[in-house]
Amino acid sequence: MRTLLATVLMGGMTAWSITQTTRFKAAMVGAGLTNLWSMYGTNDIPNVLVGYFGGTAGPDRLPGYMERSAMTRIDKVVTPTLVLHGASDERVPVGQGRELYRGLKDRGIATELVLYPREGHGFSEYYHQKDRLARIQEWITRYTTGGGGKKRTSR
Repeated sequence: MRTLLATVLMGGMTAWSITQTTRFKAAMVGAGLTNLWSMYGTNDIPNVLVGYFGGTAGPDRLPGYMERSAMTRIDKVVTPTLVLHGASDERVPVGQGRELYRGLKDRGIATELVLYPREGHGFSEYYHQKDRLARIQEWITRYTTGGGGKKRTSR
């Protein structure tokens, strides 16, 4: 049986999971860390990765960073994936979501990228929260029940 995978607080785990298995009918990645190498130099807490990889990023540690990055295995993804990201996210910069979206789109995987202006790592604006929930429901409906879901237009 194929199921749904959706996380916001651990969006990177969703991105990683869809590169490891074909078991999911649909996925939603919220603020997902997808490329640890580029994340190291672009987020607001780069030292958090230093602890995981035993030192600062450099050529000798590149294999470790890449082995644990979803983008390394993007060719294995078959799961339709909704990517939601705050346009002002400094914790997981928006480039992470863009990389995932581009990788999926280039490989013909059903995907949508929605960037929410003024939002950081967590959403604070009411209408963004409401839109996010509606999009997730539509995505789940479209790919898990075959109900098609009502396709939204850009706002």
